Amino acid sequence: MRPAITKVLLVMKLIAIIMITVFSSVSAKSFSQTVTLHEKNVSVKKILKYIEKQSGYHVILINVNPETTLAGTININLEHATVEEALNECFRNKPITYTIIQGTIIIKKKEEELAAEVKESIDIHGKVIDEKGQPLPGVNVKVKGATVGSITGAQGEYTIKVPDGQAVLVFSYVSFETQEVVVGDKRAINITMKEASNRLSEVIVVGYGTQKKVDLTGAVVTVTGSELNKRVATDPTQLLQGKLPGLSVVQGSGEAGNEGTSLRIRGTGTFSSAGNSPFIIVDGLPGSITALDPQNIESVTVLKDAASASIYGTRAANGVILITTKQGKEGKMQLSYDYNLGITRASALPNNMIYNSAQYMTLWNQAATNSNYPNKYSDAQIALYTNPTDHTLYPDYNWLDAIFNTVKVQTHHLGITGGSNGTTYNVGLGYVDQPDVMLGYYYKKYNIQLNLTSKLNKWATFGSAITLNSSERGYTSRGSQDQFLSALSQQPMYGPILPDGSGRYTNSVFPSVQTPNKNPIAIAKNAINKQNDYYLQSSFYLNIHLLKGLEWRTNGGFNFDYNKTIDFKPVINQYNWFAKPGDAPERTLDVNGQGIDVTDNNSFYPVAYTQFTYSRSINNNHNFKLLAGTQVEYNKSQNLEGLRNLPFASNTLQEVDAGPIASQLTNGTSNIYSLHSYYGRLNYDYQEKYLLEANAPV
Repeated sequence: MRPAITKVLLVMKLIAIIMITVFSSVSAKSFSQTVTLHEKNVSVKKILKYIEKQSGYHVILINVNPETTLAGTININLEHATVEEALNECFRNKPITYTIIQGTIIIKKKEEELAAEVKESIDIHGKVIDEKGQPLPGVNVKVKGATVGSITGAQGEYTIKVPDGQAVLVFSYVSFETQEVVVGDKRAINITMKEASNRLSEVIVVGYGTQKKVDLTGAVVTVTGSELNKRVATDPTQLLQGKLPGLSVVQGSGEAGNEGTSLRIRGTGTFSSAGNSPFIIVDGLPGSITALDPQNIESVTVLKDAASASIYGTRAANGVILITTKQGKEGKMQLSYDYNLGITRASALPNNMIYNSAQYMTLWNQAATNSNYPNKYSDAQIALYTNPTDHTLYPDYNWLDAIFNTVKVQTHHLGITGGSNGTTYNVGLGYVDQPDVMLGYYYKKYNIQLNLTSKLNKWATFGSAITLNSSERGYTSRGSQDQFLSALSQQPMYGPILPDGSGRYTNSVFPSVQTPNKNPIAIAKNAINKQNDYYLQSSFYLNIHLLKGLEWRTNGGFNFDYNKTIDFKPVINQYNWFAKPGDAPERTLDVNGQGIDVTDNNSFYPVAYTQFTYSRSINNNHNFKLLAGTQVEYNKSQNLEGLRNLPFASNTLQEVDAGPIASQLTNGTSNIYSLHSYYGRLNYDYQEKYLLEANAPV
């Protein structure tokens, strides 16, 4: 054992050296402001590549087929021209428009061109099912050779527009054979997807073990990590959307780090307080999928029916999701790095808001007259904004533009894998930087995955999987919906900060006419709750081959979670828009109370099971597999809260003891449960044609 330990230590030292080298490297890239192009009879695609190379910008095509829409050649002669000038020259007399957002050029067809295409297209609809007649949600339906596409809904139904009857529809879905159908004169096209034959011999993860896919008697579906990671998301649960038949993934919120994604297997199973969430198993033990880096996932398996999930007892009433993380590969050490940069912005905002101050005041007066409301803006007040002498003092302020931003979401992953002489390792380091499109919200996550497998000798194997996760989330006390409504309620005659350069926050402009609402910019910059979460989940196993066909496996580990939330409510004075330097504030900012609220939550959850598996084949016709085991687990969660609910003397020192003693409050709770269970499973098949499976959880 000592040489093996020395070998592992040497490998870990080498990993540390590589990590230090990688993280010590710094690169920088700047965007050029001008481009120079002197080209004749050159394709538009080639000109765009020249623009990318000289400017450092990245080009994205949306609803644009480069082979048709960008076809043909042009002559271009520009010297030190702006990127906009070069693009305008490229797209002259073409049905193309573009937008530049933070170093990215987004090119798409003009709206009238898209409308014309839609008008001439043919509507096709239908339903996609599997060989058992079950609907398949999430099937990709595309027009061959075009960018037009659709996806089936929860009942396997789809609609798509095709240019003509010569179009070919391509139906593709993970684990199933791709099918192509010529539209012709059909308007309803129903498809039965056939499972890929090469997947029937696959060995997939099931409850407390593995089985060949061809030997399964229950409803089980699986997807590989490589298939999941064809898309990019900060939360791995979002990558499951459309990948597993029968699994519904619904995102409840757009807040960074608080998406509230819910998973449902075959719909809602109960209306009881027990909930509808499936039971999550990570590397053989109960765990959390959201704590994982998507790049560290090897496979995800869903046990959908009672036959496949019943071995887990009542906790599997809503189905089971089994996740395995990546193991190391024997051979020389391999180093990989994945980086993704996404640009996010609010896709739909109200477009009927009035941000012309004079028009707003006039419409207010009209509404007041119709409602017999006495408070109105005077002609003198309206005149100040009709022909303003100072646009800073008399603005047309757009509050939605101020509170919503276009942001860059970044994900990084560094992977290290290798091994020799029966010992393999896999190390994954991940980082997520997710600013929110709404000011005042953000999410950052650091993740480490450490997996080790070692064949100790011919009959014993040891393995471990450890996930370490640290995250920080920022948000406002009253929530994003309140921030949004506060922005909608503001008047365009003033901005969030006084125009005198003092940095003071605005409360109102003409308070005798219209009562002001909360200043959402002041809240977003001063009253942010901080939530830090530290999570550890671990799994260790020892597998021993006792006799021919007899195997003993023991698996144990624990999950630990520590969550700390600090809600500090600062004292922020607000003033009238026209306030002089010595004027008193009109009120303090509404930050959902005063003082501070600190909450600590922690949980400790150890789990262990031991089991025997016996396999026997008689004359290669009768095949038996018997599993029997027992599991114990213990869970303790605690909550402790400390408050000071009166204003602090200063906003600088944000600690509980810095607040007034007279207002201090505390409370705390704890919850403990334990479980001891037995389970078993019998599998029998005759020549792999006739199958029988029985599960017995106790």
